[in-house]
Amino acid sequence: MQKIVEFDRSEIVTGKPLPFSIYDADRKVLLAARGQIVSDAMRQRLRAHNLYAVAEEGHGLAAKGSTDAEPPPVCPLAAFRQQQAKLANVTRVGFRISRDDRSETHTSWVVGIGARRGLLLTVPSIGDHNYLNINEGQTWRFRTFHALSAIRFSAVVERVIFDPFPYFHVELPTALEMRNVRKRPRASVCLDATIDRGTPTEALVVDLSAEGMCVALRKEQGLGMGDQMDVRLRLPILDESHEIQVEGTVVRVDGCSDPAHPDLAFFGLSVEPRSSLDRVMLHACVQERLAKDFDTFSRVLLT
Repeated sequence: MQKIVEFDRSEIVTGKPLPFSIYDADRKVLLAARGQIVSDAMRQRLRAHNLYAVAEEGHGLAAKGSTDAEPPPVCPLAAFRQQQAKLANVTRVGFRISRDDRSETHTSWVVGIGARRGLLLTVPSIGDHNYLNINEGQTWRFRTFHALSAIRFSAVVERVIFDPFPYFHVELPTALEMRNVRKRPRASVCLDATIDRGTPTEALVVDLSAEGMCVALRKEQGLGMGDQMDVRLRLPILDESHEIQVEGTVVRVDGCSDPAHPDLAFFGLSVEPRSSLDRVMLHACVQERLAKDFDTFSRVLLT
């Protein structure tokens, strides 16, 4: 049986792995990182809180007290929105990474640029408690889109760092595989939307072009190929918000394709704006987002 247990902060030891995820007194997750090595800075931050952990009955935590209540369930779409919203304030260049062309892929985000042609990327999370096993010296495959092109390359992990969060360093190879695959530019976004097929359904738009979008839904509210619907969303353009409605048709079903968010399903939609002005606003929103993202990524590619 699982319990929420308040534990002695002396159990957080620098240089040793966390055996559990950590919550505060309001049952909010402070660190969902079982197995992560504790740094001095991380230890100091965590020791400033009253800390709790989810433990199986009989677990050897130095508990101060316990309750049978588990943390309140978090809406998977709301949790995903919160994660994406944090990234929306910074450059959102992302890669799908895998060990080889046949392995499972995971999403990693660029968080910085190193010397020469170096990239600093997040270590992908797996579920609520673990991170993908990435080690120095490993070779990984990287895929992404830049403007209208698909880019692919292999790179060796040079360093893995866990503080203040898990990220790793790679150096871009001299030559990248690049081919033109799109007619219209597409940008990563984080936009609330309402899908209406008779009953309004909450969704999140995670990428966007003037002709299509990818939406995330709770998996029990899934869509099927060819399904048609109205999609309402607000576009941020020049520090203003513009509400539009488009007609959407499902052209791709990715399903539960993100291991870090197994309760969400992803779908590709073709969209038909209701006016020429709406199409122009879609294009303007995409271009404004790309201008921010490409400033960082282009500097790396052209170095």
